[in-house]
Amino acid sequence: MIGRLRVLLLLLYPITHCFRCYNMTLTGDGAKWNTRTGLQFIECDDGCLFMV
Repeated sequence: MIGRLRVLLLLLYPITHCFRCYNMTLTGDGAKWNTRTGLQFIECDDGCLFMV
């Protein structure tokens, strides 16, 4: 179901859509916001609690 939702989101969002993910890292500088541009939602999966 998550895969289908992602496909739907990818179809609805333009290429230039910017989204942010809350990246919780256990080492280094702790939690921080990362901004990504494009359709690659998979980029935001590693170490992220949620996307905005």
